Parts: sequence; C-alpha cells; structure tokens
Amino acid sequence: MQIYTNDYTELQLDDHNQYVIVDVFNTWKGYRKITLGESSKLTYLCICSGSISVDIDISSIWKESEANIKGLILWEEEWKLFLKCHSNLLNDYATSNIHLVSFLKNWSNCEIDWWVNLHKNVKKVEGHLLEENIVLGEDIRIKTLPMLDVHSSDVAASHGARIQKLNEEKLFYLRSRGLEKKESERLMLEGYVTELFSQVDSQENEEIDNLKRFCLEVILR
Repeated sequence: MQIYTNDYTELQLDDHNQYVIVDVFNTWKGYRKITLGESSKLTYLCICSGSISVDIDISSIWKESEANIKGLILWEEEWKLFLKCHSNLLNDYATSNIHLVSFLKNWSNCEIDWWVNLHKNVKKVEGHLLEENIVLGEDIRIKTLPMLDVHSSDVAASHGARIQKLNEEKLFYLRSRGLEKKESERLMLEGYVTELFSQVDSQENEEIDNLKRFCLEVILR
C-alpha cells in the first residue's frame, strides 16, 4: 500500500501487479496522472478536505487493467472545493468503477466533475460511476457533472448522481431499535466511510486507521 500526500505528479503502474494508493488533499492545488499497465489492478482512494483544486487523470492504456476509484469529500465552513477526475478506458477488457461520497455542511461551495471515457473501438470494457452527495447543513452550493463518454458499442456502462439527506426510512428503523437520533445518524455516516475504506482498510496499518478516524471526526463535528 502507498499513501501519498501531494508528493507526486505522475505514476506509471507496472504490468500484472496490484496497487493500493491513498491520496490526501488538504488545502492544495495540483494535478495527478496515473497510468495502468497490462492486467494491473488499482484501488485508489482520494480524500479531500480544505480549499482545494485537484485534477486527477487515471488511464487504462493496456488490456485487462482494472481501476477501482473511491472519493471522499469532507466539508467545513468557508472551504471552496473543485475536484475533477477523468477515467480513460483505452484498451480492451479494461474496467473502471468510480464511487464518490461528499458530505455537505453549512455554506458548502463545491464543483465536482467526474467523467468516464470509453474510447472508440474498445471491446468488452466496463465503466461505472456513482456519485452521492449527502446534505448535512443549509445554504449549500454544489455543481456536479457526472458523465459517460461512450464511443464503442461493445461496453457495459452506467452512471448516476444523487443529492440527498440521510435516508429517513433507515433512520426510523434504527430509532425503532432503541437508538437516539444522533446515534442513528452517526451509524449511517460511519457506514459510508467504512464502505469507502473497505478496500484499503487494515487492522495492521495504523496510518490508515488514523486517517479513517480523522474522516469520521470531521464529518461528525
């Protein structure tokens, strides 16, 4: 596992290898480019907090590569955030799965641009994008542009975006089990973070454990 804190610009991943990369962006402006080799597998988690402007490009240029991309946006008052992530599927049997969750508190101001490009003449490729924006405050400003750009017919692709509060039915169920409202909300928020960390979490990695705790603290306060 590799954890980066804005100390690289471009990475070329070797063929036939598995990689786990965690990027932490905190009050930063910059660019990322990650290129996957043949049959390489990438699990990528980016965590964004503070006023940032980040442009991420993840490209699968060889056959049978796989990118699982997770994004977590943490919000505090007066931060302004711009996050762009483009995933390019350039060869056959490549896969890209993107899941972004943002937690929007009072006076959130963010622009999110997530895009999956399935290039011309590629075969048996998959590109999926899911964006979830969880409203936890008021006076929120958000611009979101989830997009699939498909240039081949031999593909499987999907995309979706939601802007919503915590699910009232799930909250009601938890409260019917005897939990207070705040405890019910905390459990639901923890569930989002646990899912995003599921592929990088490890009881033996203290740095990841500390990072997960930090994310929960920011969301819950």
